[in-house]
Amino acid sequence: MNLVTSSDILRKPALLSSDQVLFIEDGRKHVLKSVLLPIDIYQRVRELVEAEIYLRENAQALGEESYAEFLAIETVVEDLAK
Repeated sequence: MNLVTSSDILRKPALLSSDQVLFIEDGRKHVLKSVLLPIDIYQRVRELVEAEIYLRENAQALGEESYAEFLAIETVVEDLAK
């Protein structure tokens, strides 16, 4: 795992094809902005990432209370599926 800034990526675009996890921070504010995963790791966590993206995109439709309730039910459903 490496910590790089957004300006590091502009200077060295080859970092985008790294085989390591990259934490990308804002160079001015020193705040973590993104995480870059190698494809082999992404393929392992793909379903989780896609589910979270879907939930975030539809969070307003679900409402905060419904979203929290869904997250509580989701863990129970996952346990029952096993």
